[in-house]
Amino acid sequence: RILLGAAVLAHKYVHDERLSNSYWAKVSEIFSCESIGVMERDFLMVVDYDLQVQEYDIMGHHEGL
Repeated sequence: RILLGAAVLAHKYVHDERLSNSYWAKVSEIFSCESIGVMERDFLMVVDYDLQVQEYDIMGHHEGL
């Protein structure tokens, strides 16, 4: 659920022409349109509606490598 919610939001964030939730429901073959919408909203709440990635976010992971 988390991965699909992240993929849907990432696609919508990057592409101007968005795929509908019914498309994602057909692709997943498991979830309904309504549950896709719930996943989107839940994921947005978890990330505080902040979908931008800053350089310090990436560099924080880089130091551990």
